[in-house]
Amino acid sequence: MKFQKANGIAQVGTVGPATRAALNKGTIATAPESALGAAVVSSTSTLTASQAQSIIGLLLAFGADQSVINNVKSSLGVK
Repeated sequence: MKFQKANGIAQVGTVGPATRAALNKGTIATAPESALGAAVVSSTSTLTASQAQSIIGLLLAFGADQSVINNVKSSLGVK
């Protein structure tokens, strides 16, 4: 809902077409490894490392298959 609010999307708490479109625009910003812990984030994105980790955390919370998580990590540039 914070993401939706920050992007001017109705705060419904689910990922509908408008939220998906906003998510698809995002990319991950570079951050020093010390700020990321074990994660390493690519420099081709506008998402922060924290945002990328939050996405991974949501996938884990919803019981996403490990292959899906791995694919999202790869797409986000998180190692």
